[in-house]
Amino acid sequence: MNLENDLYSICYDILTIMVENLEVKHESDLSQVGREILDLLTNNQSSLNQDLKKLFGDYKITNIQDMKRIMLLMIPSKSYMNLYYDKLKGIDNPDNEELLMFLDTLDYSDILNLFYSDDVELVYQLIDCFIDYTKRPYIFENLSKEEIINHKLTKKILELNPFEVLNLGDYLPKKMLINSEVCIQSFLDIYDKSLSISINDDEFSYNFMDNVKDYFLNDSEKINTFIQYAIANIYETLITYKNSKDPLLKDYYDLINVCENFDLKTIIFQFLNNNEFRNRVVECFVLCNDSLVNGDLICKRNTYKDVGNIKTLKRLNPFYIEEEIVFNKIKETSC
Repeated sequence: MNLENDLYSICYDILTIMVENLEVKHESDLSQVGREILDLLTNNQSSLNQDLKKLFGDYKITNIQDMKRIMLLMIPSKSYMNLYYDKLKGIDNPDNEELLMFLDTLDYSDILNLFYSDDVELVYQLIDCFIDYTKRPYIFENLSKEEIINHKLTKKILELNPFEVLNLGDYLPKKMLINSEVCIQSFLDIYDKSLSISINDDEFSYNFMDNVKDYFLNDSEKINTFIQYAIANIYETLITYKNSKDPLLKDYYDLINVCENFDLKTIIFQFLNNNEFRNRVVECFVLCNDSLVNGDLICKRNTYKDVGNIKTLKRLNPFYIEEEIVFNKIKETSC
């Protein structure tokens, strides 16, 4: 990676850090976070300037105003990728569709004018959308870039943010991802799509299964493999982090007993036919995977080998051998 690509990544990472810090400060009140991010990027006297200078100072970068411009333009380009991906996956949100159509009419000069205008509500929408992009897993980041390129929208992204030329091509295409990664993102896409069209838990449960069947064209073997991997994924995660006493996961520890003491046919049958069980598995899976960063799957496997039963995981996970081959190659090349 050359210096310019490094600079883009540094700006993205620092903007993400600033957002995370503000979310803690404002207890996840996105309206307050958006207000401070807008002020930071457009006001030379922002109260957050010193924090920003310190973060860039760690990289010996002093031209803060130029860095602010790069970060500002990331917001519409990443928002566009986020919105377009959801549109392709059938994730229904009329407000998002309207925002995507609006972005289609703009270029980077329009964006700059917008951020320095009085139309702050629209800017806040874009900042919210950018934040949503940053919280999604690394797999999504790869696939969202691939969708932009495959649908010949590179020019549109560069119109919104010319600096994306430094980042848009830096991704792994779907064919180079392992089955586990594809399965994780497919599960999350189906979850988001189902959630967007459901008004209660029962409706969500039925919609989720309908969308799974549609996704796999009613291929029962593929559907069973999909469910099997989901079970294996949450089992490995629950075992790995059980000793950490994660308060978000503790409500799902009973699923460990299900995975260890019931055969796969029974578990899959329950997922297909028991709405309550299905919803709990889906909730746990999303909790375990919706913000994965690159390297998390390998780190989890390394920890699991110290605290878990390999034989059980092999029984549950249809992709275990493939994962081990890839994980070991990554370890070898990183040494």
